[in-house]
Amino acid sequence: MRSSFRWEQRSQPWQLADYRLAARLLGQLAARRQAGAAVNTALPEVARAARDSALRFYTQARVLSGILPALRQGQLWQHPVLADALRATGDPGLPADMCALGDRLPELLDLLDRLPQTYAHGDASPQNLLLPAGEPGTIAVIDWGFGTLLPVGFDLGQLLVGLAHAGVGDLALLPAIDAEIFPAYLDGLAAEDYKADPAQVRAGYIGSLAARSALCAIPADQLAGQPTSDEVLAMLVERLRLTRAMVDLAREVT
Repeated sequence: MRSSFRWEQRSQPWQLADYRLAARLLGQLAARRQAGAAVNTALPEVARAARDSALRFYTQARVLSGILPALRQGQLWQHPVLADALRATGDPGLPADMCALGDRLPELLDLLDRLPQTYAHGDASPQNLLLPAGEPGTIAVIDWGFGTLLPVGFDLGQLLVGLAHAGVGDLALLPAIDAEIFPAYLDGLAAEDYKADPAQVRAGYIGSLAARSALCAIPADQLAGQPTSDEVLAMLVERLRLTRAMVDLAREVT
């Protein structure tokens, strides 16, 4: 895993083997940069500066203070295109389930703060993990802007849903991707002699996904003035289905 983007990228789409490799390398990265590791002294001061949980700050500003009030008041669902999309999913219970997850977020954030912490990449979606052509086994990493102390397992959330969130991934593959990346991440931790409790890693992975992404897949800020069109409707239907997948995953964390 290298921080460079000078190579020509591979043209083929991501395969399960790519997800498995990325997860293993992210696990190794997390193990090497666990809280207290000597290597962390080489990190930029902005990453090491003492501050409140970056995940808590993001969730408070973006979700708890922004998206959740609109969900609770039903404002989002009054938009005709989004209302049409919700009907098209055949999932009328989604708004209530999103609000229920929102109510759990403060408790989830407390749980995440108690987990082992590591300096993670912070936005390890496939868009930021480049696959150089002609260099199998190599991943070039870009966009370290969210890199800070985060719960162990954090990076798996964006790895799982990054392409789907961008509208270029197949939602049907999420279970298969999950089945590849979680054990591969644990293998990466073990390769660096990091003694991990798989239940804690899973909680860090799924809990962080719930806090950061599960309620943010609907592009609420883009709905104003959107004309009704088949393209917009199809996009919103996929976002709602992605939301359902993440909300259901969040039920794992108690």
